Amino acid sequence: MHGLVPPGIPKIQNILVARPAFVTQLSQIVVEDANTRTLQTYLIWRTVWKYLDTLGEEFIAPRRRLYAKLLGLEVRARHPRWQFCLSQVDASLGFLLGRYFLKENMDERAAVQVEDVIKSLTDTFMSRLDQLDWVAAKDEDNIANKMKYMDAEVGYPRSGPDMGSSISLAEYYEKVDVDRAHFFQNVLGANQAAVKRSWAHLREPTGAWPWDITPQHLGLEYHPSLNKLEVPGAMLGAPFYETYAPEYLNYGSLGVTISHATLEGFDTIGRLINDEGRIGSWWSNETREAYDRKSKCFASQYSGFSVQGPDGKEYHVDGERTLSSNIADNGGLLLAYISWQQRFESGNYNNKLLPGLDAWTRDQLFYINFARMWCSKSTAENDMHDVLVGMHAPDKWRVNGAVMNSEHFASAFSCPVNSAMNPRNKCSLW
Repeated sequence: MHGLVPPGIPKIQNILVARPAFVTQLSQIVVEDANTRTLQTYLIWRTVWKYLDTLGEEFIAPRRRLYAKLLGLEVRARHPRWQFCLSQVDASLGFLLGRYFLKENMDERAAVQVEDVIKSLTDTFMSRLDQLDWVAAKDEDNIANKMKYMDAEVGYPRSGPDMGSSISLAEYYEKVDVDRAHFFQNVLGANQAAVKRSWAHLREPTGAWPWDITPQHLGLEYHPSLNKLEVPGAMLGAPFYETYAPEYLNYGSLGVTISHATLEGFDTIGRLINDEGRIGSWWSNETREAYDRKSKCFASQYSGFSVQGPDGKEYHVDGERTLSSNIADNGGLLLAYISWQQRFESGNYNNKLLPGLDAWTRDQLFYINFARMWCSKSTAENDMHDVLVGMHAPDKWRVNGAVMNSEHFASAFSCPVNSAMNPRNKCSLW
């Protein structure tokens, strides 16, 4: 490992191996059974694959044909040139691009509101702990503290770099040289600078680490080792959140998404990390075994869901591989609904019915907006590919699977008991 460390970096004393079994099997199955030439060729290939988009049509065309076959796409289909150019700038100078995005799109009122949403979701989580039959009383404080001390940053990072400071951004990208005449060298140089910045954080306090995502990124990030939630500015606008929209819509979309992300801190991996980022067995055997027993219901239920492949056959979801995501989907939906319901009953928040939507109740619109976040269209090949290798259930089942387990959903839509959307046997955990 020391041979991989760049010059000038302090000697590494300890290495945290998050997946020991992977490293062991990699050594036994791959390294020991392959000759040096094969390994060298593989590493060269991975490098070529990483930079494929920057090498021109001669290199990109074979990959396009591969993806067309795998995902059921037209070989001729390609993104417009402006999208390619924008993606390359985003990948190399994402935070700099993010500064301009924030200038045009950042709504500070939305950021303040979303911080309040996060607090309400956190309070709901904490208030329910003593109601969960699988959490032993002696473990409640450990679990509560992790949620209580979660660091949530909304909109943009405040350090490494500070998006509000042009000086901070200039220092962050000072090692990146840009030459109009050499596109590939620009990309290579930006990647090299990023690797050096990453190594420079060795032995620094974790709070100084930069975001893994940029403000213009669509999606949230939760880091179990940092106990940190990142909500980028792009998530503070439609269709995820709107400042003047009623809360039953905002909680059905961004509220559920935030709850899902935070519950990753308590899945089979997250539960091994405490609020300070230390790895260990922080739950008692009693709580851990009870969690595992209840999670088997989700594994079995989702394994019964399927999609139709291009050959007309049914391909089933892997309930074990997608388990953490499925539990977070279900728990996130429940916590967001309860949080919204409590605020609605207080009468202190905007929950007015909107013109044109008066055919539905507020409860129904909460679930409709949740489902709307997962509206998608895909080919049978893509669906099959996602089921075979994906870490999440297909979009259809991320929606239907979660609402099938919801008593509130069944009540809101008056679903008959034991109907498709209201099965008698439901899975629950949070």
